[in-house]
Amino acid sequence: MVSRVELAEQFSNFGIELADDVLEKCWEVCVEAGVGEEEFLETWMAYSVSRLGGADPTIELLAQMERDEYGKRSGIHNRNTPSTPATRGKKGGGDLIIYDPSSRNTQSSKFDADLLETYGSTPKVTRRGNAGKVLGAEVTPSPGQYNALKEKSSQGAVPPRGTFSPASYSPSTATPSVAYSGRSNAGQVVCSVNASEVAEWEWEGGLPSFRPSVVELNGRPSGAGGTLRYMCDFVGEVAELLEGQLHVMGKYLNEAGGLEPWVPEPLDMPQRSSQNYLGRICGDGRLNAESILLEGAVDSTVSGKPIRLDVSRMPCSEEGTPKEPYALFPGQVVVVSGQNHKGQRLYAQQVYSKASAPLPSNAPSLSTGTGPLHVMVGTGPFTQRDTLSYEPLQDLVAQVHKLQPHVLILIGPFLEFAHTHISGDGGCQLAESFENYLDRMVDEMMGQLQGLTTQVVLVSSARDVNAHPVYPTPAYAFPKGGRTLQYMGGDGKTKQPRLIVAPDPCLLDISGVVIGVTATDILMHLGREEMAGAGHKVDRLGRLSRHLIHQRNFYPLYPPALGVNMDLKLWSQMCALPVTPHILILPSDLRGFIKDVDGCIVMNPERLTKGVVGGSYAKFEVQPPSTGAWEPSLLSHVRAQIVKI
Repeated sequence: MVSRVELAEQFSNFGIELADDVLEKCWEVCVEAGVGEEEFLETWMAYSVSRLGGADPTIELLAQMERDEYGKRSGIHNRNTPSTPATRGKKGGGDLIIYDPSSRNTQSSKFDADLLETYGSTPKVTRRGNAGKVLGAEVTPSPGQYNALKEKSSQGAVPPRGTFSPASYSPSTATPSVAYSGRSNAGQVVCSVNASEVAEWEWEGGLPSFRPSVVELNGRPSGAGGTLRYMCDFVGEVAELLEGQLHVMGKYLNEAGGLEPWVPEPLDMPQRSSQNYLGRICGDGRLNAESILLEGAVDSTVSGKPIRLDVSRMPCSEEGTPKEPYALFPGQVVVVSGQNHKGQRLYAQQVYSKASAPLPSNAPSLSTGTGPLHVMVGTGPFTQRDTLSYEPLQDLVAQVHKLQPHVLILIGPFLEFAHTHISGDGGCQLAESFENYLDRMVDEMMGQLQGLTTQVVLVSSARDVNAHPVYPTPAYAFPKGGRTLQYMGGDGKTKQPRLIVAPDPCLLDISGVVIGVTATDILMHLGREEMAGAGHKVDRLGRLSRHLIHQRNFYPLYPPALGVNMDLKLWSQMCALPVTPHILILPSDLRGFIKDVDGCIVMNPERLTKGVVGGSYAKFEVQPPSTGAWEPSLLSHVRAQIVKI
């Protein structure tokens, strides 16, 4: 017998308080349909999430759900036939329909490498409402399809379609993308360095047993083990951090610019002769010729205010002077050489902004005996914005099987918080927690890489629902007892291939090759704020990349761009560049490139997906010198390509 009290309690457990008339309608539906309180709740929750955007029950919505769901049990509005993708199969009382492509990843699914493409939809499975037990998908390939898929799977070329998709309440969640499957540019080379510009090249052979060491150089933020606190900065602490960074950068700027020791003069003190002034660029609104301000140290002005900076008298390179044209952005620490006759406006004659750290002093440990180092890089999102089928990630895994790199760097987000099926109008469509889904997806990916010596590095992103919403972003954390943990650790019992999780940003030392990685689109953010003079010899993308190297920082922009929740304490710990890396990976929505910037190889691999279509990934090879010693810059030792997925 259905109890009104039990019904109210079931909904209350989910934070839903029912009005008396709504509760009465729920009781009537239960009696008419012959279902219990728990089964009714599960049916309503699934219906509400998949069709109503998570709306609370009302009399009208309950009547609608009764017609759509319980009417089918008596044959009313039964639109499901064996020929439609929405076939439910057998369903007993108390079943909650869950669309779960991952349930096909069983012993029998080793050979069904492409079920989604074969049948054109996501298979449905049923889960018992009381026991929560998945009964399995009722899909069987024909003998011809089975043999073809078995042959493809045995070659290790194609991972099973849909295995990375989440369990969901909607069949559209993991529907394959027509735009992606219809692309014609797969394998097209976007750009390259020291390699073919028209076709992919094959790795050069090396020692089969060679496994490079992968070490994180910049370490973890204090408290990252579970007690991490962020966005708790006091105004005084922020001022101290910015003041300390200003003085440290002033020292580096003097050394790099070859400036003689000088005593800083107050910014608002009139001076007859040209002087050097240390400060941070800021703006009275968006930077333009009339809005540039120079903010000095705490005691650098009598009034405590920044001073107007006038760059109209600075020479340009086409005038025959060797001086570099200016390129300014908020947060940039500079030394300005100029005149300040009245103490109200500083007329700049030269701006020194280069404070680059040296390249790593230790040479890579690669040799002709080990052979070259092979690395692949993929940047999220790893699925299109209209589906969670993760076809691009599956295709990238197939490329890893083909190329077998030593290291695979995957940069988040893996599940973006702004995805249509996460925060769209229909609400979140997932039928499992974000934490468990990431654990299952990474475990599935690592399982598909079994037998390879590839080491996988996961770099977190603040745009991921599984990451801390702060920049810098601590590394991904997996649930205690999760399946992914078996691939992590260094106790000798770690399951292969090895998995390393790293924060954003991070510095990686791979057998002496220092690689800087960030998931944040700093190039786009700088491009929106930068103001540059005419006559630059470096193109815009190279110039934006050079700002990071010259300022010794992964994110030199301050205040940060809208949407970047910067924590100054974490920023001071994790964003500084103690050395200029050999290779700097800066994923961006801007066009992909590979450039030599002051001896550092900077690359933008773009993203694995762009909207509803495929994107690109990067691969590079570091070759040891056949004779002689390593050069400080690895440009002559690196072959690299950015390739369409």
